Parts: sequence; C-alpha cells; structure tokens
Amino acid sequence: MRKHVGSIAWLLGLVVMVACTPSVKVPEDTRRAEGPSLELSAIDSLMWRQPDSALTVLMNYFDDDSRDGVHTVSTDETFDNHYANLLLAELLFKNYAFQTNRTQLLEAVSYFDSLVRPASPFKGAEGIKKDLTPNPVFLDARAHYINGVGYYEHDSVVEACKEYLKALEVMEEHFEEKNLDDEKKQFIAYTHTRLTDLFSDLYLHEQALYFGKRALEYYRSNAAQNHIAWMLNEIGSHYDMMGKYDSAIFYYRKSLEFLPDTFNLTYRDIQTRLAYMSYKKDGFDTHTMNLLYNLLSQGESEKEYLSRCLAIGEIYYLEHQFDSAWIYFDTVFERTNSDSSKKLAAKRLLEICKIKNNDSIVSNFAACLAQFATKSERQGAQNSALTELYRQYGQNKAERALAINKNKEITTFVNWLVLIAAVIIALIIVFTNSVRRRNKELLKQKQMAEKRLESESYSNQMKQKAYSGRLKKSNEELRLQKEEVEKLHKALETSRAKTQWNHLDDVMNEDICKEIVALLSGKNIKRDAKSDAFPELHLDITQLSRLDVAIEKNFAGFGKILTDSFPKITHDEMMQCQLYLLNLEDVQIAALLSCDYSTVKKRSLKLKKAFHTEKELRLFIRELVL
Repeated sequence: MRKHVGSIAWLLGLVVMVACTPSVKVPEDTRRAEGPSLELSAIDSLMWRQPDSALTVLMNYFDDDSRDGVHTVSTDETFDNHYANLLLAELLFKNYAFQTNRTQLLEAVSYFDSLVRPASPFKGAEGIKKDLTPNPVFLDARAHYINGVGYYEHDSVVEACKEYLKALEVMEEHFEEKNLDDEKKQFIAYTHTRLTDLFSDLYLHEQALYFGKRALEYYRSNAAQNHIAWMLNEIGSHYDMMGKYDSAIFYYRKSLEFLPDTFNLTYRDIQTRLAYMSYKKDGFDTHTMNLLYNLLSQGESEKEYLSRCLAIGEIYYLEHQFDSAWIYFDTVFERTNSDSSKKLAAKRLLEICKIKNNDSIVSNFAACLAQFATKSERQGAQNSALTELYRQYGQNKAERALAINKNKEITTFVNWLVLIAAVIIALIIVFTNSVRRRNKELLKQKQMAEKRLESESYSNQMKQKAYSGRLKKSNEELRLQKEEVEKLHKALETSRAKTQWNHLDDVMNEDICKEIVALLSGKNIKRDAKSDAFPELHLDITQLSRLDVAIEKNFAGFGKILTDSFPKITHDEMMQCQLYLLNLEDVQIAALLSCDYSTVKKRSLKLKKAFHTEKELRLFIRELVL
C-alpha cells in the first residue's frame, strides 16, 4: 500500500490543478465603473408596471428641438446614452407608437453586444461584469428584441425574426431557467409571443405552435391569466387551420377557462370558431347561425365585424346559398385591410360569379387574386429563409443543451474524483499511522509467539502421531461394525419379508405366469436368435405390469430387496430377475423382453457382480425367495 501513496498523491494534485485552472478571460470594452445612472434604472423598473408614466419621465432625458423628429440623448455618458435610447424604443412600442430612433437603437445594439462575451455552457452570466445594474446581458437581449420590432414595423420580417431569435439565444446562453426573475420570464414570454405572431401571419404552423407553447409555459409560471387565454386561443387556431379539430377544441375550451369574463374579444373569437367547427362537424342548424349573428352584432371594431362576416359567408357558401354568401363576402372584400381575409373573400366571390355566370365583374376579383399570387411567390423565398432560421435556432439550442449536459457531467465527475481521491489519501494516512503502531506491537508478540511455538511444536507432533494412530484404528473398527450392522439389518428385513412370502409354486399358479409358460411351450429358441425372431413371444407393457403385480403379491418387498442390494438396478434388469422366478432360461427371457441373448447375458453378469455371487443368477434369485 505504501508504495502507491506517491502515485495517488500525484493523481490528486493533477485533478485539483485541472479543476482549479481558471478559464481564459476575454477582454471587455471599458466603461465607467459606477454603472448606469440611478434615474434610468428607476425608469426601467417603472416601465414594467406603468409604461405610459415611464415614457413621460424618460422624455426629460431628450431634447425637444430635434428638427427631423428623432430624439437625441442629452447626457454625454456612453452607457446612459445607449441605455436611454433602448428604453425609448421599448416605451414607444409599449405605448403603441412607432420607433423614432432607429439609428440610435442600432448603435445601442452594437454597444451592448460589445459588453457581452459568449458565456461558456453552464456558467451562465459569468461572461459579464456582475457589478453592473441592470445586467448588460439582459439589456443586450432586450436591444435585439426591440430592434426586431423596428424591423417588423418596416416589413423586414426575416431580419425581425433574426433579432427575436438572437434575443432568445442571449438569454438561453447566459441565464439558467431556475434563476430567471419575473421580468426576465415576462420578457422571454413576450419574445416567444412575437415569434408566434410572426410565423402565424405566414401560416407556418409548426413554428408558430412551437413558440406559442413555449410562451404559454412562461405565462403560466407568471400566472398571467389574460395572456394564457390569448395564447391558448392562438394555439387552437393553428390546430384548427391544420384540420386537427380535436386538438383545436381542446385548446379553445382551455382558453375559455382562463378568461375573466365573456365580454371580451378573445371570448367572441373562440365562440365564433367553435360555432364554425360545430357546423363542420354537425352540419347547418339554426342555433349555430343565431349564435354567429349574435356575435356579429357584438362586434366592437371594424376588424371584428368583418371577421364574423367572413365566418357567416363561408357557411352560406358551403351550403350553396350563394346570394347570402355574396352579401357577406362582398362586405369583407370592400372593407377589410387584412390580406388573408381579402384573398379568401375574392376567391369565394370569383367562384360565385362563375357558378352564376356573372362574367361582368369576374376580372375585378381575378386581378386581386393575381396580385396575391405574385405576392405569394415573393413570400416563398421569405418563408424558406424563416424556416431555415427556425431550423438553425433549434440546432443551436440542442447543441447548447448537449454542451451544458456534458459540462455538468465533467464537473460532477471531477468533483467526485477529487472527493474520492481526498478520502483515499486521508484513509491511507490514517491507515499508515495505525500500521506503524501496530507493527511494533506485533513484532514483540511475534518473537514471543515463535519461542512459545518452538517449545510446544515437538510435544504437539508426538501427541498428533499417537492420536492419528488411535483414530485410524477406531475408524476401521467403526467401519467394520457399521458393515456388520447393515448386513444384519438387511438379513432381518429379508427374513421378515420371507415369513409372509408364498411358495414358488404359488406364483406359478398366477394367470400371467401360466400365460408366459404357455407362450414358451414348444418353442425351440437358439442363442443366436435375433430379437425379432419370435414376435409372438414379446411381452407388452400390460403383461409386464401384471407380472410385476403377481410377483409383489406373492413376494412382497422382492423389488426393494433387489434395490437395496443394487440401487442402480434398471427396469429391464428388474424384469429379468422377476422372470428368473419362473425358472426360465436366458434365451427364453431374451425372447420375452425383445432383446438378444447377449444382452441378457451381459445383464446377468452385471447383476452377479452387483449381488456378489458366483452362482448362476437364476438360481441365486430363486434362492432369495425360498
């Protein structure tokens, strides 16, 4: 053991050195040590609760004499400048206004990117300075998110998607799920919601469902009832469009459970969709139409009113009530600002014109659909780009998860290795000290024991020899006595059995014995006869069983006597011995048992050896019962 101590200590030192080696630090851009102003941090905190009040306070940081409408920051501090522009963009969005500081926001995105270096998996936000408040990583993610909003306002959908996904990646790289506070959870939920809307507008159901369900998880963690209801409705609508009606109904009904009342747009939207799905499932009925008319009358906006018209018109169209369908589709076509609604209305109106042979206005609807077709072709490349962004995001996320799990496994392994090595070394030290103390005591005891053993060794040898001789003699006497007892026991059992046995003549009077003797009468059987030479003599199972019963009847325990003398006796050998009681020759027994004479002879020799007799086996067996 002692010779391995050096190797184990070297191994422990190597493990500790690897575990404690610091990771390579990436240089960071320098900024003022005291961090952002407390005023901006306070506005940031207020924004999450009262965005309108926060915008009013923030405007004090901007000049009012900007001639081009773009606000500029009045402070000279770099961090505060970019921080204020980020807050301005966020608050404009939260107050339903367009961004007016796109240039400054793009600069802010680059600046916050420079403050955040890529974090190693599992180490979370260790890639940034911990003394900065608010966290620059969070600001960087928010900058990308609100920059995506700006791109989306300018119809740059692909760029907007990139920024939203970048915001998610920044959060996922630097923050563990369990460490997210309410603001970060809310931000991640909003980002997933924006992506859900983006993919929903382009009818990319797979992507919309993924981000919608992810947003739903975060809304549930914050118990945001209205957002949960809205997102459940959104998810249900995608299953509805995909034709998965059971799933759609499930999400619609779950959404209704989270609504605070029935006097809101989400409730009316869900009821409209459920009514339409009821029609698709059960067919046209007055109750469904009355419900849709009632929902139409409750519309609180032009957009809501036209969406109800579209649902009612679609049912009338499917029912071939084209005049009624025309009224609703024409209303939608003339008044809607939604491309998808206008496209469906134009398509249905064109089909109705063809059915009714009304060619005078067909060109109007055809031209509209042609414009949408051209737009759809242009949108194909956009959808492909978005699908690729989604695929790449999923791949990157999977790789990050794999790296995190791998690092966790390595860290766990190293920790256990260090712990085990430390325990081993501690045990070795304790064991070594204990061994040293005991060795001294054992050495003394050994010397004393050797002297004592030498003095006792000779006398023990002499005693052992004497004892060995007596033991051998005693064992031999015991063996002979045991054999004698066994012989007497067997003789006694045989004697007891014989007192109850009949005479050999009695067994010959048994029917089966008479049959066997009759079979052999007049048969001249040679020793060289084959086993199948006399098939008429072969005893079947029934006859052999009857013979066995007859023997036991007249000589009870006969089989046990043979078994006690020869435990390994076979069934055929037992039958041969029973036939000897009928005073039969070996050639006769061979014919009866369907075997060759040589086989019977071999058995006879084997049994003579087992019974320790030199007599003819037939005579020996018969003498047993006399």
